[in-house]
Amino acid sequence: LEHSVWVGSGQKQEDGTEEGVALLSRLPLSALLALNLTHPPRPQDLNTRVALRAEVEWGEERVSVVTTHWSYIRLTQCHNALDTRTLLVDPLPPSTHLVLLGDLNLYTDFDASAAVLGAHTSNGGGGGGGSSPDGCG
Repeated sequence: LEHSVWVGSGQKQEDGTEEGVALLSRLPLSALLALNLTHPPRPQDLNTRVALRAEVEWGEERVSVVTTHWSYIRLTQCHNALDTRTLLVDPLPPSTHLVLLGDLNLYTDFDASAAVLGAHTSNGGGGGGGSSPDGCG
């Protein structure tokens, strides 16, 4: 696709490859912004994670698209969610539509990281954080 972007994490794997996220589009992309996601102190998941935001021109409309790959470790995922939230809210024009996509590694019994974004992954919460971002504290 002619309008595509890939952002690497900056962390090389043992085989010399680098993980990252991509956004493939048939529509023009602009206002690209990449963000390395942070780790909590003493992280169990040492992979460097990244998020990417782009503006997609769709006729008269502009759509902000954020793609990312969150950690599978719950506490690190909370940090990933807090970092991703900055790309979702700052700075977006009021008329911009917003799409979040990627591999968020969400759990049905732990939706604290999703709650940071104002979403829920289960029907009423559950163990390990429930439906409140307090589980990320």
